[in-house]
Amino acid sequence: MRSNELAEAMARVCADPHRVTVPYGIDDGIMRSLVLTHTMATLMIHQQGRTVRIVQITSLSAR
Repeated sequence: MRSNELAEAMARVCADPHRVTVPYGIDDGIMRSLVLTHTMATLMIHQQGRTVRIVQITSLSAR
């Protein structure tokens, strides 16, 4: 597992959030999921303020 996987992906989210993420439930354009190899993050995207808020981070790796 690459330790910087989430950090690199979040940089891409800041540049183009709707291209890098998928809808979380109903596609309201605000709640989005970032699904990576070892991690999934639930995000709130605020376009006007250009703010990305991490709501939850989940490890997808087997323990």
